Amino acid sequence: MVQVSSTAISDVDYDEASGQLTIVFKRDGARYTYSGVSQGEYASLIYALSTGRAFNFNIKDLFPFRRG
Repeated sequence: MVQVSSTAISDVDYDEASGQLTIVFKRDGARYTYSGVSQGEYASLIYALSTGRAFNFNIKDLFPFRRG
């Protein structure tokens, strides 16, 4: 897990082999795993000036996910 500087997201993890991106939210500790995320999209997320904004525009609602 990589800790990010964000008001909404606490941790991000990425498995390159499976293309799975896991996001842990600060508010309630909810964990969501997104499928089909490329390494480039992951890198863009963790190096963004605003991790939350990058998540909202580039990941959320664009990739299938599961909670838990």
